[in-house]
Amino acid sequence: MVIGSGVYRIGSSVEFDWCATGCLRQLREMGRKTIMVNYNPETVSTDYDMSDRLYFEEISFE
Repeated sequence: MVIGSGVYRIGSSVEFDWCATGCLRQLREMGRKTIMVNYNPETVSTDYDMSDRLYFEEISFE
């Protein structure tokens, strides 16, 4: 399971999204099933081809 960066924060979201997509690619190359959890639908990591399962869920302490 890869957890995305969530909502955009100027200056940091692109880097976190790049790391998440790299992690997903590497895991899939290793033959692993991948799950992406991200609250921001505007990121590359939420592309339906990037992971085996995709969830748009806000992660909070509640």
